[in-house]
Amino acid sequence: MDKGVKESDSLISFGWCIIISLCIVAAASIVIFRRGHERKKLLTEMLSLQTEIELLKKRNTEMRKERTSLQSDPIAVEREAREIFGVSRPGETTYDKIALPVQPAAVPQTR
Repeated sequence: MDKGVKESDSLISFGWCIIISLCIVAAASIVIFRRGHERKKLLTEMLSLQTEIELLKKRNTEMRKERTSLQSDPIAVEREAREIFGVSRPGETTYDKIALPVQPAAVPQTR
């Protein structure tokens, strides 16, 4: 009987080792999955931010060119003054552009 009890205790110990090992593997899998998901989310955000940075760099370059133009080109200054502030020369008649709603033409029905 003593041998049967030892074998039973041995099987129980082995079972607990298996259960504990499975719990450790499951916990590690959950942690790895969450890290992978977080990493993917951060990579997506990084790509989005890189795209935004490129667009802002282009816009910055355009604005620098415009600034240089406005600092050195009197024609550019006049154009901006006319477009933005509605400035006109003395005696000059100005006209405002009005955007009218455009309705699509009626399509004739064919029989």
